[in-house]
Amino acid sequence: MRQKKILRACFIVLCHLQYIVLQAQNENVPLLERNVSISAQNQTIESVLDQISAQSDVMFSFSPDIIPSGTKVSLTIEGKSVRFALNSLLDSSITYKVKGDYIILKRERSNKINQHNQIIEGYVYDSQSGKKMTDASIYNKDLTAAAVTDKYGYFRMRLPSGSTTSPIRLSKAGYTDTIFKAINHSSLRTLEISLQLDGKNKKTRSFLFQKMVPLWLVPKQTLTNSVNINKSIFKAVQFSLLPTISTNHFLRGNTINYVSINLLAGYLEGVRIVEFGGLINIVMEDLQYAEIGGIGNVVGNNVTGVQAAGVFNTSLNVHGIQTAGILNNSIAKADFQISGIYNHAQTGISQTAGIVNLSKDMKVQVACVVNSASNAQVQISGIVNSVTASKGVQLAGVINYARDSACIQVSGLLNRTGYNRSLQLSVVNIADSSNGIQVGLFNFVKHGYHKIAISTDEIFPINIYFSSGIRRFHTLLLFGANPFKNTATSYNFGYGLGTSFIITDKLLLDIDLANREVFSKDDPPFNNHLFQIYSGFDKSISSNMSIAAGLTYNYLLYNDAGATNTLSASLPPYEITSHSFSNGDVGKSWFGARVSIRFQ
Repeated sequence: MRQKKILRACFIVLCHLQYIVLQAQNENVPLLERNVSISAQNQTIESVLDQISAQSDVMFSFSPDIIPSGTKVSLTIEGKSVRFALNSLLDSSITYKVKGDYIILKRERSNKINQHNQIIEGYVYDSQSGKKMTDASIYNKDLTAAAVTDKYGYFRMRLPSGSTTSPIRLSKAGYTDTIFKAINHSSLRTLEISLQLDGKNKKTRSFLFQKMVPLWLVPKQTLTNSVNINKSIFKAVQFSLLPTISTNHFLRGNTINYVSINLLAGYLEGVRIVEFGGLINIVMEDLQYAEIGGIGNVVGNNVTGVQAAGVFNTSLNVHGIQTAGILNNSIAKADFQISGIYNHAQTGISQTAGIVNLSKDMKVQVACVVNSASNAQVQISGIVNSVTASKGVQLAGVINYARDSACIQVSGLLNRTGYNRSLQLSVVNIADSSNGIQVGLFNFVKHGYHKIAISTDEIFPINIYFSSGIRRFHTLLLFGANPFKNTATSYNFGYGLGTSFIITDKLLLDIDLANREVFSKDDPPFNNHLFQIYSGFDKSISSNMSIAAGLTYNYLLYNDAGATNTLSASLPPYEITSHSFSNGDVGKSWFGARVSIRFQ
């Protein structure tokens, strides 16, 4: 007995919970979209309305003269919406509207609008699953009328009266198009249409365009139609105030115009000759010849001709010129881009910007600040050039960077590349490997020729120099001192160029050219210029050490009037030539020798 009471209590609780769940579901579903199942045979309309009310938790309000008392009907529906049930139950002259929890019934009065218009409404289903389909397009191409199903699969479209023979098309991306004719709603007020999956996998419009368009500017229904409908409509001219107000009407995103004029902003499928816009022009597919926008232009596919805007241009491909005050953006390819601030393209011929050019593969980039590309033939900028592989010239005021390889790099401060194929000219040049030359104050090739040497010669017993580059052409940084003189210690620093020839695996012939500045405490720098030519042999004694020795030809040029002591005169150990110039300069030469220990 106790178990029966417990089971009865559980059953009551479950029923109560189920009722709460159904109530919550109904509260989230609009009144007209709540499902009902009716099986009524020869019952009064009031009785059927009571059944609908009980199942859907809605209340009806109507005047007694709307429905004649005692009128009986028969109606059988299974799992259909309240809207479908009412349209099947009531005469077409009776309309209804929702207010709060009530559905108010009233008899429609004839007016001029209703006399000249016909309403087509219904539901769209997936033929296999039977589920209602959202975002399906229903349209009439001749009348440029269109509608889109909502989240409950419902659509409603107004057509001119007398258009019952005009074909209506139903399209959905990934489904086979369906064609039907508008019928008089007195015989069937609510249409039910099923769509079949398209086994041919027909090509649908690119969703990339939707990423380019400001969604707040173009109505969702218009974008949905653009994706679903593959057939284009051609018209000579269109005028629009905004994308929502256009002579192309509801199929504005599926219309190609030869001339398009937008007072503020416009949206259409394509342009064949020219488009003007006060603010923004939006073209989903192709544009030919010219597009001019006060603020911006957006083209989803190809531009053939000119895009000109005060602020920005964006498109997929540009076979012509993009010019904008701030931004040009071509997702794939652009022939020529000119902007005040920023250009972006995957590939193309030329980019000119006041600040930034960005490209994957571009022939010419000219910017006041930054150029960036994966592959480029010519890059010219005031500050930075950056490229993955440079096929031509990089010319920058500050920095050139080529990750993989570079042909010619010229900059004011730094050149950096993976592989130097020809020339690097800057204060600092760095490469991972090189088959060209580096000209700069500091040059470094990671997998190249670099040695640190300690040497002695006839005038400076202590010298340190660093050579870097490649064997065939490297630079030298030199430092030296002579602390053993009776007078003040003398110093030198300098820069040189060198090359080495292979004699055997362990023997090299070196030739260096260098310029040293010699000075002391009493004789300042840049008064004594020592020019040297060195030729000698380098013998490897281990994998990272060698001994080098050779002869030097030295030429000292100094200004005798600027010397405050005998440093200049005492530097040459002897003289083979001596000459005084009319401006007070003195030149002396002699032969010397150098011995070095080198580390690499």
